Amino acid sequence: MKLQQIVYQIILLLFIFISTICAKETIIEGTIRHANTYQEIPYVNIFIKNQPIGTSSELDGSFKLNVPESNDDTIIVFEHISYDTLQLTLEQAVEK
Repeated sequence: MKLQQIVYQIILLLFIFISTICAKETIIEGTIRHANTYQEIPYVNIFIKNQPIGTSSELDGSFKLNVPESNDDTIIVFEHISYDTLQLTLEQAVEK
């Protein structure tokens, strides 16, 4: 019985630890559109500056980026060969 209780407590502690880790993660979702025509832009590279974290927009311009351990100084870069590169802080991206 004691061994079961110890295993249960360890599992519970791991669950709490994993939940805490997940709580620090920021998920950014959106659709990238042209500023004038509002047409969706596919294949935009979206990444965190100076980190190996990124994604690209889908055919409909939608994207989802998981940002672990982010802060307000985190820079998100939006880059496409046909357009100027846009760099926003996480705070600016959330406001848009």
